[in-house]
Amino acid sequence: MTFCMTVNETTVVLSSIDVDKCLVYSLDSGNVKNLTDNLGEAYKNIPINNHDLQKACAAFSADGTLFAYNPNKGKLLSVWNTTNWTLVENKTLAKHATNIVFTPKTNVIVVGDKKGDVYAFEELPIRILGHSSMILDICISDNEKYIVTCDNDEKVRVSHYPNGKNIVYYMMGHEAYVSGICLLNNFVLSGSGDNTLCLWDFNKGDLLDKLSLHTPIQSVIEIENMAAIQLYNSRDVHIIKTEKKENKWTIKNIKTIQFENNVLDLAAYGNQLWILTVNSVYKVHH
Repeated sequence: MTFCMTVNETTVVLSSIDVDKCLVYSLDSGNVKNLTDNLGEAYKNIPINNHDLQKACAAFSADGTLFAYNPNKGKLLSVWNTTNWTLVENKTLAKHATNIVFTPKTNVIVVGDKKGDVYAFEELPIRILGHSSMILDICISDNEKYIVTCDNDEKVRVSHYPNGKNIVYYMMGHEAYVSGICLLNNFVLSGSGDNTLCLWDFNKGDLLDKLSLHTPIQSVIEIENMAAIQLYNSRDVHIIKTEKKENKWTIKNIKTIQFENNVLDLAAYGNQLWILTVNSVYKVHH
């Protein structure tokens, strides 16, 4: 995926590996700033990477004061102060980033990469854990005690944080790469290239339910204790919720939103779901 959309209360950010831009759009003023133009002369002299081998990824910190993304050139993690959108630091990565998140309380940047490793960036990068294939998504529990990762094989893994080598569970139930995960209360919801969503008991690691959407799943994001699901090469976004029937937890597709063009990415802030399509950005109040 060469486009990434990230939102907070006052800002929408669109980053693209293809054109090597990271556009910051202020919802208050309407002003637009390209962060890549402010990476300095040294960055301009770095050769352009083959974007086919990269994935655009970005994240805001939970308090909205920091933003991080991966520019096209080099293997960089670019960190910004969002108060005045000034560059804090460009950190060097061991491999190209495939996922960027912040810890919910302490604003530590956690990055997954193409090799399958996950690093936490405080003063120096610390390798937390490793998979045998590329990391596709990362979630960290609100109490920062656990990290959930998924990879290009079929695995969802729950590990202790920050000691990620201490594995709690492997959640095995998909038959293709696991493209996205999110945390819903005491559950993990995972989506895969095998067309299915799986609902897992976070505390026990058990598979509780499986739902087919008949198309490979590209991303899974949490919004107000529900989930929004993006499919590959599709105009549809599915809204999923958990419900209890006859003492059994299940997942239900409660709504499908269709757009004129294919969906490129999803983002959420509060009860707002943002959808990036080929030619527009939409906001849906959930």
